[in-house]
Amino acid sequence: MKKFSLFLIFILLFGGIGMTNAQEKPALLATSAYNPPAQMPLRLSPEMQQKVIKNATVAISTAKRAKAYLTPGKVWLWTEPTGEKVIKAALLYEGIVVTVIHFNPLNGSLLPCGLHSAVFEVKNPQIESVKSTLPKIVSKIQVLDGAEFREPENAWAIPLAYDGMIIGHLKVYSDGTHIVPDYPANQEMNAYGK
Repeated sequence: MKKFSLFLIFILLFGGIGMTNAQEKPALLATSAYNPPAQMPLRLSPEMQQKVIKNATVAISTAKRAKAYLTPGKVWLWTEPTGEKVIKAALLYEGIVVTVIHFNPLNGSLLPCGLHSAVFEVKNPQIESVKSTLPKIVSKIQVLDGAEFREPENAWAIPLAYDGMIIGHLKVYSDGTHIVPDYPANQEMNAYGK
C-alpha cells in the first residue's frame, strides 16, 4: 500500500507538472480549422455573438501566454502598392508567422501601426540593423488588455505594444484559445525574407 501511495504521489506531482506545462502554451490553429469566407463577411447570430463575446478575456489571456513563445523571424524589404518602401519583420509562433511589424528602411526605426514610411527610394535598406534589434523588440513586446473582434476572420485581434506604440496584433480564434497564423505573411516571408 505504501509503494502504491508513493507511486500515486509521484504520478500526481510529475504528471501534473507535465500537464501544467502543456496547458501553458496555447495551440496554433490548424489550417483546416481556420477557413474564413473569401467573399462574403461572416455574420454571427445573436446567440453566437454572446458566446464569442464571453471569450474576449480568454483570448487576451491566451495572447499573453503565447507572448512568451514569440520569436524573431526573417526580415525583408517590401514595396507597398503605393510605391512606398518598408522593411518588414515577421514574429513567429511555433515557426509560423503570426504578425508582421514594419520599420523605416532608411534608418531602421520601428513604425507604429498606421504610420507609413513615406520612402520611395532606398539604396541601403537597414535590414541588418533591423535583424540585430528585432530580438530586443520581441523580448519587450507587451500584450495589451483589450481585444477587437474581426468578424470576417472570426478572430480576436489583441494589440501588441512596444515603447508606447501599437506595432501589431496577435490574432486568437473566436474560441479564445487558439493562435491564428498569418499564412499570407508566412508565404511572403518565405519568398523574400533574409
